[in-house]
Amino acid sequence: MEGSCGVVGRGKEVRALKRYMGSSQQKCYGNLFVYGTPSTGKSHVVEKVLKDSGGKYTVVNCMEMYSPRVLYEEVLNSVSGCFPSQENMFGGYERCESMVKFVKHLSKIYDEQLNNGDTLYIVLDHVERLRKFKVSDLAAILRLQELVCENVLSVGAYDNNSSSHNSLYTFIAF
Repeated sequence: MEGSCGVVGRGKEVRALKRYMGSSQQKCYGNLFVYGTPSTGKSHVVEKVLKDSGGKYTVVNCMEMYSPRVLYEEVLNSVSGCFPSQENMFGGYERCESMVKFVKHLSKIYDEQLNNGDTLYIVLDHVERLRKFKVSDLAAILRLQELVCENVLSVGAYDNNSSSHNSLYTFIAF
């Protein structure tokens, strides 16, 4: 179980994730996509590796995202630690209608909370569900590293039986 984060039978995948992600203090690479057939433990393994790394991360279930605004606000609330409650009159971090505002707010949160250069990991579970969004929204999500900070890593976990992928991104199969 050495280096497997307590995940049985996924040592190879855990090592690949750790090798790609490095430590939270290292500069990170581009986007990472984890794919495989449904119910193979992709999200669970990614979350265990991130929990074990001690870095700041958020996991967003894209099955629940019906508009870009809901996605942006969910990420901002999770990363900032601001959740709707009675104290904040059941509001979130900030209302966020556009990608421009999302990038602005995410940059601000990154500067306030991770100003020591740590990596922020944004895990988008069931990322294939975001295909219903505009292409420009998806493109910007894939370019968060360029738009926010070089130490923001988007990790997409998706169900796919195909092994044909765009070679511009790193893929880990389950």
